[in-house]
Amino acid sequence: MGTAYDSVLATSEMLGRNKVKWMSIYRCKVCGQLWAEGCYDRGQVYFYYLFPAPQTDDPVRWLNEEAKELPPY
Repeated sequence: MGTAYDSVLATSEMLGRNKVKWMSIYRCKVCGQLWAEGCYDRGQVYFYYLFPAPQTDDPVRWLNEEAKELPPY
């Protein structure tokens, strides 16, 4: 992974994981920013990506009900 990716995860705590979507939700312990991590499956290669998630009172609900993974192709 990249330096910025690792830096974000190093200061964050995982709040939840959705195994069906292959996504996780994190909260930064310093500033409170929510981050979503996903995995893009391209056959034999998996690309992990990280993006800011919208602020919400229930990040685990957002992950399970609203978060969208990248389309397969």
